Amino acid sequence: EIYSKLVKHRIVNWITLLSMMAFVSAYSVGFGPMTWLVLSEIFPAAVRGRAFAFTNCFNWAAHLIVTFTFLNVIDTLGLSWTFLLYGMTGVLAVVFIYLLLPETKGKSLEEIDKELSGKRSY
Repeated sequence: EIYSKLVKHRIVNWITLLSMMAFVSAYSVGFGPMTWLVLSEIFPAAVRGRAFAFTNCFNWAAHLIVTFTFLNVIDTLGLSWTFLLYGMTGVLAVVFIYLLLPETKGKSLEEIDKELSGKRSY
């Protein structure tokens, strides 16, 4: 019986490790670089550096908030509801990207700037 518990424990450890590796790999080719790719294309050249710095600070502040509130959210909502909340946030992000971000494949930064210049609100 001890041997079977040990084997089950080792299997669960391997499944956990492989799941984490799959998540990190998927994030690295999906949402991970999306922030940096979009930021490098949507701002006009005149303000790109300052805008990139501001949005980078905002991005890290959001990460910090999620990190500091994660355990409190689990205590309040429970583990399943917390991950459902994070999962739904990911789904909303995909919908936002699909519906609101323009396609920039094969376009130069000047072409993208010209296309977006009519949509700016400043």
